Amino acid sequence: MRRLGLLCLVAGVSFAYGCNVDPFCVENCEDGDGGARVDGGDGGGGGDGGDGGEVGDGGPCVPMGLEVCNGIDDNCNGFIDEGNPGAGAVCSRNVGECREGTTACENGRLECRGGGVVAVAEICDGKDNDCDGTPDNGDPGGGPPCGIDTGECMRGTMRCMGGTLSCQGAIGPVTETCNGRDDNCNSMIDDGVPDNGSCGTNEGECTAGTNRCVGGGYVCQGSVGPRLERCNNLDDDCNMMIDETFNLQTDIRNCGTCGNACGVPNAFNAVWKCEPASGPGGAGPGMCKVRFCQNGFFDIDPTMPGCEYACQVRGQEICNGLDDDCDGMVDELGVGGITLPSAATICRTAGACASPAPTVSCNSTLGRIVCNYNSNVETDGMGNIVSETRCDGLDNDCDGPADEAYPTKGQACGNGVGGCRRTVNSMGQPATLACNATMNGVTCNAIAAGTPQTEICDGIDNDCDTLTDETKGTPGTNASYVVEPMVRVGTNLWVYQYEASRPDTVGMTQGTSSARACSRQNVIPWVNVTYPEAVAACTAAGMRICTEAEWQTSCRGNVTNCNFGMAGCNTYSTTQCNGNDYDAVAGGSDDDAIFATGSATFPMCTATSTVSGVTASAFDMSGNVKEWTLARSTGINPLRGGSYNNTSGGMACNFNFTVADDTFQFNNVGFRCCSSTAP
Repeated sequence: MRRLGLLCLVAGVSFAYGCNVDPFCVENCEDGDGGARVDGGDGGGGGDGGDGGEVGDGGPCVPMGLEVCNGIDDNCNGFIDEGNPGAGAVCSRNVGECREGTTACENGRLECRGGGVVAVAEICDGKDNDCDGTPDNGDPGGGPPCGIDTGECMRGTMRCMGGTLSCQGAIGPVTETCNGRDDNCNSMIDDGVPDNGSCGTNEGECTAGTNRCVGGGYVCQGSVGPRLERCNNLDDDCNMMIDETFNLQTDIRNCGTCGNACGVPNAFNAVWKCEPASGPGGAGPGMCKVRFCQNGFFDIDPTMPGCEYACQVRGQEICNGLDDDCDGMVDELGVGGITLPSAATICRTAGACASPAPTVSCNSTLGRIVCNYNSNVETDGMGNIVSETRCDGLDNDCDGPADEAYPTKGQACGNGVGGCRRTVNSMGQPATLACNATMNGVTCNAIAAGTPQTEICDGIDNDCDTLTDETKGTPGTNASYVVEPMVRVGTNLWVYQYEASRPDTVGMTQGTSSARACSRQNVIPWVNVTYPEAVAACTAAGMRICTEAEWQTSCRGNVTNCNFGMAGCNTYSTTQCNGNDYDAVAGGSDDDAIFATGSATFPMCTATSTVSGVTASAFDMSGNVKEWTLARSTGINPLRGGSYNNTSGGMACNFNFTVADDTFQFNNVGFRCCSSTAP
C-alpha cells in the first residue's frame, strides 16, 4: 500500500499532510489515476507556491465508497487497497486437484492463498484438473488426425484414453504378403515378398522354374513347359516318349525323315502322297510321290517336279495371247495353229498407209490380229489408227485429208505488231501459218518483226506498243509518244508548225482517219472539216483549237506590223504564200489549188517567233487553207488566214471577217491546234 503525498490548499497556504477525504484536495496518487498538476498558490512572501505535485490524467479524486481490492484509492484517503479488502474468504474446494485456501488482496486482485489450489484447464493425465468431479472429461488433447494413409494404412484420430493420448481407429503397416497391395505402407506393392518354391518339371524338353510374386499372385517363372509334340527327335510334350505321333512312312510332311515335306500339300500343282520305298504295306522308309495333277495343270516337262504347267483347254488355237490347246505354245502359226488373214482385207491402204504397205501379225500381248503400219501412220498403244496430231503434210490417219488437226495451216499471218509487223516470208511471198519443226503445231513463216521506231503522227504504231499515235501522258504508253512539230510563240503558248492533217494522209492523198490531228510537213491539209470535228481532233491530240488572239499572235510572229504571216511581210508578194494571186499551173488562167503543208514551193510563207532564245517558224499561216479558231459564241466560229482562192486582203493576219456555223465544211477550210504546254 502506498501513501500519496497531497498538497492541501487552505487560505492560500500550502501544507503537506494526509488529505483524508477532502473535496478540495487534488489526488496525487498513482500516476494516471485522475490527478493533475495544479498551482500551489502564493508563498508567504508572495512568491510562487510551487507545483501541486505529480502530473495526473485528469481532475480531482472522487470518493467511490469503501475500499475494495482493485488497485484504486476508492475512498480517496491517499492509500490504495489498504486494510487488505476482501481477504480471508474461503477460496476453491477440495474436489479433484483443487484444495481450500483463503483470499488475499495482492496487486489489485484477490488471490487464493493459504495452501489453496484452484481449477485449471483439463489436460489428458488421468486427473480432474478442472475440479468438476470427472478426470479427463471433454477428451482433452483429442481430435487431431494421426497415423498415415499410404498403401493399406489408414489415418485415425487422437483420443484421451486412461490419462494418455493414443491414436484410435488407425490401420498401421503389417508384413508384406503376395496380394497386390502395399501392406507395409512403404509406397511399394508386394516388395520383398519371398519366392514360393519351385514349379514345373525337368522331364524331356521341360525345365523347372520358381514361383515368384507377380501382380498379386505367384507366377511360375524361368520354367519351360510341355509343347505340342513335333517331329524333331525330341520329347517336346515331356511324356518321356519321342515323336510318338508321327508315322515317317505315310506322313507327307515328314516322309522318311522328320521335316521332309512332300512339296507341301498341293505344291507344284499336284496332290502328293508318302509311301514306303517298297510300295504299300512295305517296310522301307517313306518316299514322296505324285498322286495326280490338280485341275488346270499339266506335267509337260519331265525334269520339273510335280505338275508345272498351268493351262485351261479351250480348243483350237486362236490369236488371244493364250495356249488354247495346252501344248505349251501360245498363238503358234501353222498346222493346228493360227491362219493369218490378208492385209488388204483388214488394213487401211490410203494416205500414209499406202507405202510401205502394212503387214498383219498376231499380237499376243494385245490378244488379237493387228495391222503393222509404217512410222508415218499414227497409232495408239493398241495398234489402232488414231486421228492425226502431226503437222507434216501427210495423211497420217489414212482418211484422205492431210494435217486436218491444224485448220489454220495456210492462213495469212505476220510477225510483230504495229509498224514492226512483217507479213512476207524470206522469199518475199505472203507469209502463212506452216508446220513447225517439231510437227506438233503451226508457226508463222514471216520474216522477223521490225525494230520499234520513234512514234510519229501517221496512223501507224511506229514504236510497236499496240498503241497508235499516242499522246504524251496517255495511260499504258511506254517512253515513246508523238512529239508534234510546234512553234513556241509565247511563255505558255505553242502552235502547230503546219496546218493540221489526218493521221493516215500520204502526200497529196487525203486520208480517212479522224482519230486525231497531226502536224506534218509535205502532206495535204485536213479539209472539208466542220468546227466540232476540228475541236475533237485537237482534243484527241492532247491539245485545243487556237483562240483568235493566239492565232493572230502566231501569224505575226516577232514582226508587229506583219500583215501576211511571211518572212519580210512588210510588202506583199504574189509568190510567197498560196493565195488567189498564185496560179498553180504556169501560164494558166487563175488556176488555184491546195498545196502540201510547208511546201517547198512557198519556203518564205512563214511566221517566225523567238522565245527564250529559240527561233522557229510556223508555215502557211496565210493562204493555202482557212483555219478554224475558237468559237466566239455558240455557232459563231471564226475562220482566219485565208485560203488558196482568197485575195491578199483576206490573207492578212488581222482579217477576221469570215465566220461559219457548226455544220459548215468546204475544201478550202482546215485548222491547226494550240497548247499551253510544251510538246
